[in-house]
Amino acid sequence: MIARRSVHPPTGSAVRVLVLLLALGLAGCAGPGRVPDPATPPTAPDAPQATTSTLSEWLSGVVGCLNRQGWSARMTADHSGIADVDLPPSRQAAYQAASETCERAAGTPPNDVPMTADHARAIYQALVAVRICLAAHGYPTAKPPAQESFVQDYLSGRAPWSPYLEVPSQVQGQAWADLNLACPQPT
Repeated sequence: MIARRSVHPPTGSAVRVLVLLLALGLAGCAGPGRVPDPATPPTAPDAPQATTSTLSEWLSGVVGCLNRQGWSARMTADHSGIADVDLPPSRQAAYQAASETCERAAGTPPNDVPMTADHARAIYQALVAVRICLAAHGYPTAKPPAQESFVQDYLSGRAPWSPYLEVPSQVQGQAWADLNLACPQPT
């Protein structure tokens, strides 16, 4: 199984699925940073590394790669993810591509938590609570899937359900960070 972390600004369902798949963790917030020239495509970073032993080490490798490519990336304060980067919509696809390239270059992310059905059920219950919290903050979401469907998706590596997938993509930057602090995504 793969480690889960937050790496990208919320830009739509596809990115939110990647965020959830990689993170079910905490999101951070960063101000606008240095943005690479759009005419310069991301270059292949260093050769893939051996699998790291901790999520923090893996994330550090991804951040270093992004910074070498000209992006202003940083880890969240608790080292559980990569802080969101506020970008104009025209730059988000380039950042996404660079992130994916750097994630591949960093090697296989470590799995700090055993992926078991019981763990998946606990995450499901936590996400149901997050759904209630999001509604209380003005972001109602659809009814969750059946618990066992969630567990199957989670254990198979398919992107599992999260109420955060339904938060509008316009919620970014500090508003996204504030929402994650009020309604933390389970780890």
